[in-house]
Amino acid sequence: MIITNKQLAQVSLAQAATGYTESTKMNRFYGQATCLLTVAGAGTVTITQQLSLTGEPGTWYDPVDEDGTAAGEMANAVTAGTTWRIWSIRLAPWIRFKCVEANAGTATVDINFAFQESLE
Repeated sequence: MIITNKQLAQVSLAQAATGYTESTKMNRFYGQATCLLTVAGAGTVTITQQLSLTGEPGTWYDPVDEDGTAAGEMANAVTAGTTWRIWSIRLAPWIRFKCVEANAGTATVDINFAFQESLE
């Protein structure tokens, strides 16, 4: 097993806007992940994980549990600053992060995450 560190491209958000990180192939993911989130600006941001079987445009979805409750939230109402988050990645071959600004102001989001990968 190895630890993989991935720095995603910065997401810039206008007030009340939604933005997305680039996709990451997770076919060898194993266990939980840690994430260093840095938000700058006056905005308030909620970050959720989206999943895809192919990573192609138009194939992304927000995971829900058996009751239809959203299951991909990683961080809710994050304001300026840096924080570590530990979360369980929902299983899919591809993931990306959806960043939504809550109509409070502009923001930029930097996401650096680390996860275990199986070598098998």
